[in-house]
Amino acid sequence: MVPLDRLGSDTLGAVPSVRAIALALAATVLPLDASGQDSPVPAPPPSDWAVALQVVLGGGSFQDGAGARSGIAAGFDFLVRYREFVVGPFLAGGGPNGQDAVWYGVEAGWSHRLAEWVRLDLLAEGGVHNVSVESVYAGEVAGTASFRFVGARAGLNVGFAVLPAPQLFFARRVAFGIQIGARADLGRDTVQPGSPAGMQALPAVAVGGQTFTAGVTTVLEW
Repeated sequence: MVPLDRLGSDTLGAVPSVRAIALALAATVLPLDASGQDSPVPAPPPSDWAVALQVVLGGGSFQDGAGARSGIAAGFDFLVRYREFVVGPFLAGGGPNGQDAVWYGVEAGWSHRLAEWVRLDLLAEGGVHNVSVESVYAGEVAGTASFRFVGARAGLNVGFAVLPAPQLFFARRVAFGIQIGARADLGRDTVQPGSPAGMQALPAVAVGGQTFTAGVTTVLEW
């Protein structure tokens, strides 16, 4: 080892100081602007592509030959978004007391970012509507019918970026919002719920009509 008193000024000058090393390391984490001050790291631009799972829970007005009745409504949407275009399959269910309804099909439309955290969705949809009318007699078969339908939905959600975690299925964005929708069956029919042998037959029920829904949404986006 060479004693310090035998090191010349040239040798000491070649050894970087602790301060110089710290500044060099900091520069790799916090870029400096023209004035030498720390500047924030810019956020990466949003991706053109995204995949989202949307859960809808609410209620609706179901209108058919029996008039307008209220009931619960819920659904799932699996959406693929490219910039402002969105498309994907959906599954929804609900109905008034005494009826069960299922809608499934494909939706597509416009998804526009109104602000950094706010998104507006305008969607058109179409598919199949299956309706089942329960019998008042326990154990008897229900009357069923199936229709083609068309519809439209509008939704507004507010979301925020999150760190991918197992609790959120490694999603990178979570959003909450509201949604309204309308569906119209392309046809009408009557169904006959079952009744026990020897009992008076139940009256036929007219099905097929319009449905109006409103609910809250939760969105996970990858």
